[in-house]
Amino acid sequence: MTRVLKYARKYRIHLILAVVMIFASVIAGIIPYFMVNELIAGFLNGSEVTVEYVMVTGVLITIFLVLKSILNAIGLTFSHKAAYGTLFEMRKAFSERLEKMPLGMITEKGAGYYKKKIIDDIGGLEVTFAHYFVEGIPTP
Repeated sequence: MTRVLKYARKYRIHLILAVVMIFASVIAGIIPYFMVNELIAGFLNGSEVTVEYVMVTGVLITIFLVLKSILNAIGLTFSHKAAYGTLFEMRKAFSERLEKMPLGMITEKGAGYYKKKIIDDIGGLEVTFAHYFVEGIPTP
């Protein structure tokens, strides 16, 4: 993972913002549960729960759930920018390394080998980098 992260240096701020946004979306998704808990506890304890209180709580729950979705989308946008930028840097470095190799070594392995390395192997890191890495960190 350390070797992959050296290609992500240019996109570090995107990764940080992605983690912060997704963490905030997790918090925004948890708050409605506490609000519903307070509402149910009010009913069960025999407290006087007004219609106005229920309506305000419902509106706040809706706001937090919408905020959760928005923050998650923003976080995933940042993580994908970082992921695709990192994959670009990896492909560029691989191509630059390929340019310096003797032509005989390149033709020995064939175009399919290099296509697999540049497209398939590096492209396969997208899911790990754009989703698992960023979404796995802030999840409580």
